[in-house]
Amino acid sequence: MLPVPESSAHVEAAKAGVPVTEQYDVVVVGGGTAGTMAALAAARQGALVCLVEAGGFVGGTCLALGNALPFHNSRGEVVIGGLPQELVERMVQAGGAAPGGHLPNTAGIGGSFTPFDPEVLKRVLFELLTEAGVVLKLHTQCFDVCLSDRRVTGVRVLDKAGVSEVAAQVLVDATGDADLAACAGAPLTQDAPIEALNATLLFRVAAVDTQAFCDDVRQHPERITQLADPYLREVRGLSAEGILARSVR
Repeated sequence: MLPVPESSAHVEAAKAGVPVTEQYDVVVVGGGTAGTMAALAAARQGALVCLVEAGGFVGGTCLALGNALPFHNSRGEVVIGGLPQELVERMVQAGGAAPGGHLPNTAGIGGSFTPFDPEVLKRVLFELLTEAGVVLKLHTQCFDVCLSDRRVTGVRVLDKAGVSEVAAQVLVDATGDADLAACAGAPLTQDAPIEALNATLLFRVAAVDTQAFCDDVRQHPERITQLADPYLREVRGLSAEGILARSVR
């Protein structure tokens, strides 16, 4: 069972229209991979941590994509480790990722990619947070911050029991859109649409004729091997044809 705060007083007070204040050392808003890693790191240092997530599970964009950003640069050097690497290792142990966790990235955008089973990611993240003693508030929408003398002292949240205040000495904005910073009145600059990063589209396809797919890749390697990093082409001398000759069977 996930650790949850006592709720009876919360429910009764909410019915009476009185917000309940819960006190933590650290409150993290946003249960994506950034938020879960922040909550996990703080809890392992002995802090009392609450993680607030609007959805019914944690994992965020990483969960939706079923893939993790490169843990290696184009030279094959490790650039991400620590808690994210521990997460990958736990998914491997649970059968939710390939042995070793990481595979070569033939697109040339970083040196590796890390495919995994999204359902295993959910479970492993819940396990890590539970083991660390993080209080998890799912289906909970943060809609405002609490201010005292221009200092953010907590957040106001809404769940099925009503409105409550969650106070903390440290507040981590892991919403992905700086929602809490905006609520606190911090100045924000919005990119012009033409300058913003376009959304990327990843999808899963079932019942694929893998032999036909591999045959097409062999005939048109440029469709799948981009070698976007000039280092791969100009320094290492890699080509799409050479990579696929070694990697496609």
